[in-house]
Amino acid sequence: MGMTLFSFLEREIDKAAADARSPLLITTPLAGGPVCLTPWAARDLIRQPLEEATVAVWREVVGAAQKEAEGPGRWKLLALWLALPRLRGPVAFAVRRFFLDAADAESEAAAAFLDALAAADPEDPRLGSALADTTCRRLWAYGARTLREVPVVDVAAIAAARTAGLPTEEDLPDETGWNLYIAPPDRKDGLSASLRFTLSSAAVEEVRLTALADRMGLRDTVFRARRPGEGPPIGTLSLRPVGARR
Repeated sequence: MGMTLFSFLEREIDKAAADARSPLLITTPLAGGPVCLTPWAARDLIRQPLEEATVAVWREVVGAAQKEAEGPGRWKLLALWLALPRLRGPVAFAVRRFFLDAADAESEAAAAFLDALAAADPEDPRLGSALADTTCRRLWAYGARTLREVPVVDVAAIAAARTAGLPTEEDLPDETGWNLYIAPPDRKDGLSASLRFTLSSAAVEEVRLTALADRMGLRDTVFRARRPGEGPPIGTLSLRPVGARR
């Protein structure tokens, strides 16, 4: 399993606090005077029921974070790190309740906390609790939105994949048309001989004379016409409805 955002943050704060060249220390004015605290000491302090000390730590960290330039500065990350003990439980609950991915839930919580941090009032006596409460409300709203979202497949992409290589609608044969079969097959220079329809002579005559009479406007007039010449068959030509079995 890869490192989560919260685990990465724990590691980065540990490295920053242990940096001998520029150790991360929190100077907090307590009752006995200013005190320099390591991140671990500050976290332990705000988890104890000492309201004055808790407010003092949060006020110093939030004030320093708000003075940083935009971006993930070390004081912003420290503020988020201090809040992790209060955020892990709600994040785990959101993962179960809203079926969230753990990485998504941690990222949403971190983004919500940093937004709340930027707008926080350092003089708020409930500063730490207010930051955590705002973060949780936004996390619940995010989880509720994901429940309302219904994932759907890309129907168009699936249809395109399944029909790839098939003829287009314009290339499809007419369902009411006919398929033509010729035996023997035609040669490069054309058919082996002229076509002759193997209908009865009477049927051929009727079709030909009817078409001629229609063109001349003489449907009711009977004309005599020359019958097609006879000759030995050299092959066959058959017409079948499209889709019919051969």
